[in-house]
Amino acid sequence: MTTTRLRVVTATAIAGGAVMLAPAGYASAYAGSCTGTVGYSNMSVREFSMQDAGNNSSLVTVEVVAPMSQGDAEQYLGNQYGEASFSVMGDDPEGDRVLASVATESYTATPDGLRIRGGSVVANSTLDEDNTFGRPDFDSFPENRDEFYADIRLHYLSTGTAQTVETCRLSIAQ
Repeated sequence: MTTTRLRVVTATAIAGGAVMLAPAGYASAYAGSCTGTVGYSNMSVREFSMQDAGNNSSLVTVEVVAPMSQGDAEQYLGNQYGEASFSVMGDDPEGDRVLASVATESYTATPDGLRIRGGSVVANSTLDEDNTFGRPDFDSFPENRDEFYADIRLHYLSTGTAQTVETCRLSIAQ
């Protein structure tokens, strides 16, 4: 049996994307996807993706699994031991910063553990960390690339601790 706790999030969808981000001219959205974890974490990243959502916005989707037995995951869901938070981060040498929060859509108890999925539609202007996205006059400046990753935290309410994982990086190819 699979147990799922869902949250209603407006204007979201589930979809995949390409591996590399490559706008041409004045691009209308970021697009790309990757899987994998940076550094050590018990949680595994199943998906971090961005794709065109129209209206100069991008759909950001994140999915992770916290390993545990399905019974422990069902108990976690039943007792609401904690909450997950997803942030889209800008990855820059000057310092990383939070660009957007991603809404948590669902928690699911599976044989692999607790699956947590989030998604949000985010304005491209919010994601443009250096204000050069899709501008042909900046295409020859690699330092003006936009690099993204997601920071995921699974907060345990009873202990005040959090399990954290960073996703692989997505990058705009100028």
